[in-house]
Amino acid sequence: MRSTVKSGRKTTASKTGAKSKSPVRGKSAATSRSAKNPPRNKKASSKKAAPVRATAKKTAPKKSEPQSHEETLKNIFHEILKDTLNAEKQLVKALPKMAKASTSPKLGKAFEKHLAETEKQVTRLEKVFQICDLKVAGKKCEAMEGLVKEGEEAIKETPKGSWVRDVALIVAAQKVEHYEIAAYGSLRSIASILGYEKAADLLQKTLDEETGADEKLTAISETVNPAAKGSSSSKEKSASESKSSSSGKNSKKDPEMNERSSKNEKPVGVKASMKNDEEEEGDEYDDSDDSDLDHEDEEYDDETEEKEDTRSGSLGNSL
Repeated sequence: MRSTVKSGRKTTASKTGAKSKSPVRGKSAATSRSAKNPPRNKKASSKKAAPVRATAKKTAPKKSEPQSHEETLKNIFHEILKDTLNAEKQLVKALPKMAKASTSPKLGKAFEKHLAETEKQVTRLEKVFQICDLKVAGKKCEAMEGLVKEGEEAIKETPKGSWVRDVALIVAAQKVEHYEIAAYGSLRSIASILGYEKAADLLQKTLDEETGADEKLTAISETVNPAAKGSSSSKEKSASESKSSSSGKNSKKDPEMNERSSKNEKPVGVKASMKNDEEEEGDEYDDSDDSDLDHEDEEYDDETEEKEDTRSGSLGNSL
């Protein structure tokens, strides 16, 4: 029993000691918190004015002066020039492919000729930039890029060595020419309005070349299109060979016809003598006519003299 009481006292003592220590620990924690964070005076904090933030003054952007109509037109002119320069450079790369893919020799030569013209047109455009005091630069021409792709598709979608391919190539090429005619016509008109007369002359020269190239393609299409309708290139070659053979047969008959015609003709000496006889007869006829006229003139003179004598006699008698 004693042991149990002692143990109970001990336990109670330990519990009471634990209880007595806990409030001390709480006070020390509160005091430490209060020391770190002192209480704020609400009245003092309310009296303090809020700090003023420095804000930068917003300056309104300066309004740019509106461009004149002439300056706006010059800008448009410059943009079209850049677009056209790039278009011509794209065409310089595309024309050799079109010439190589064409079936008709005439069409291939037409493409090669226009390639030489296009290269000159590029240098001519650069001169136009310089004359107008504009920066020589190009801008990607999406329209020409699309037209060149159409030409490439025409080559891929048509059989090699066929007239149908030439028809498709002519269509693609004429689309290009019509686009360039529109571009150069507008450039020439604007250049003359702005007073760039030398530039307008150069642009007119290029416009004439583009018009001529389009007319040449139209002339070639008049022979290519009918051939594409009913015959291939191989059939066309056989037809041309048959025509050449028939023309050879006709040429053999020609000497016989010449011999027949030569038999009906008279010798050169006979012709000359006939001409001399005709000339002599003509001379005799002319001499006889002249003599007759002279004789008639003499008779007319005699009659007039007699009439004048009778008139003069009658006048003397009256006097």
